[in-house]
Amino acid sequence: MQRFTQTLALLFALIAELLLAPQVHAGPGVWTGSGPEGGNVIAIAVSANQPERIYLSSQGGVFRSDDDGQNWLDISSGLPWRSSRHVATSDADADRVYHAIGTLLHRSSDAGESWQAPAPGWDADWGSASSAPC
Repeated sequence: MQRFTQTLALLFALIAELLLAPQVHAGPGVWTGSGPEGGNVIAIAVSANQPERIYLSSQGGVFRSDDDGQNWLDISSGLPWRSSRHVATSDADADRVYHAIGTLLHRSSDAGESWQAPAPGWDADWGSASSAPC
């Protein structure tokens, strides 16, 4: 429960920072984004071991920030599709991340630099994973 509360608090802090960031300007006909390009955010996962590392899934792919959302890296390369519905991090390993759309699942052991399709034995090393839908 504590992990969920921490993730929720970080999610609210991230949203507040994005809304209050000075480089974001909204008005009639004017909008400047401060996050990754790629459509609506669908899920967010924060690394348990490195809370400054944030993953998000969107209609445009999977993204990672290593600095609390200040900069974003598209880590969708190597995935068979760009759209994403779920992203989760391993509570034990900051570099382990899972990505899914429907029942199709991929895993990365290097923070999204490369992705692997399901293989025998995955159930044994799934461990504890965390994610928050948006």
